[in-house]
Amino acid sequence: MADIILNKPEAGTQAVFEAAGDSRIDLNFPTDQATLERSGNDLIFRFDDGSTVVLRDFYTAYTKDSMPDFVIEGTPIAGEQFFTALNDGLTSAIIAFLRTLVFQVGAVLTFPLLWKLDGIWLSIVAAEVMAVITTAIFLVVGRKRYGY
Repeated sequence: MADIILNKPEAGTQAVFEAAGDSRIDLNFPTDQATLERSGNDLIFRFDDGSTVVLRDFYTAYTKDSMPDFVIEGTPIAGEQFFTALNDGLTSAIIAFLRTLVFQVGAVLTFPLLWKLDGIWLSIVAAEVMAVITTAIFLVVGRKRYGY
């Protein structure tokens, strides 16, 4: 798997990268500096200073079965952040709410009853697994809407 490292270009300029289906995409800039848009099959990161990064053929290189791994400033992004990037704040909020309040609190309250102290440690892992399953469900349901 090759990394595609996207750096913010100089003001008013454009950087173009080819999407490859087996690549990991490393966003080497703060995500709040760019807005995402789709132009044909290209994914475009647009900055306030007029610069852009184009990931050519993003929507053809990746499918629901081969979603890219995004790394933002060295950190892999979570499912709710993916939906935020797609401008689907409701789905992002639902996943975040379920993950932090419902799954984690529910597991922290019930697991120790079954496994004592080990249940506390297992509760976080179980909550994350439930969040991954929930995110996968939202990905499958939204694949036609977003074209991935």
